[in-house]
Amino acid sequence: MSGLVRLAREPSAIERAVKFLLKDQTEEGPWFGRWGVNYVYGTSGVLRALDTIALTARGYCQQAVEWLRRVQNSDGGFGESIASYYDASLKGKGVSTASRPRGA
Repeated sequence: MSGLVRLAREPSAIERAVKFLLKDQTEEGPWFGRWGVNYVYGTSGVLRALDTIALTARGYCQQAVEWLRRVQNSDGGFGESIASYYDASLKGKGVSTASRPRGA
């Protein structure tokens, strides 16, 4: 069994999913979030998903965690605006927001 919903663990499905994620991961470490704002959201979603199947100790996850640490605000929160969709230099930059509370 694997993950939060206790689906049967199919190694080939997990391998394909991880392969997709690795192809989609940015050079700095985060993942683009498609339904939220944006890199902080995408990265936290990927890490939470991989945590359910015990893969967060992998180097690619550690790279993502280090990126999150670098963009974390001094108040402990995270912020990012939708401008990061259009300007990648704004990844993970912005004032802390309620949707990205401390420790997210």
